[in-house]
Amino acid sequence: MVDVIVQVYHSNVDMAATQIEQALVTLVPSINSLPDELVQLANALLIQSKSKAANLKSEEEIGRAYACANIACERLVYSHED
Repeated sequence: MVDVIVQVYHSNVDMAATQIEQALVTLVPSINSLPDELVQLANALLIQSKSKAANLKSEEEIGRAYACANIACERLVYSHED
């Protein structure tokens, strides 16, 4: 039973990482290699979003990864302007 739970957890983490990376590539297509800092921040925001609002409507859930990726991009831009 524990093995099944671990497999489901890892598959959800992998799926979330893929969603974030796809959203980031859409937002900044000119970047050949996504910076680790950007990917990590976007993933952290996605995890936080899911903990705060676990149940979104399906049409809202579609945009969650994109919104988190967008916020991560904006935060890093502002943090590097200072």
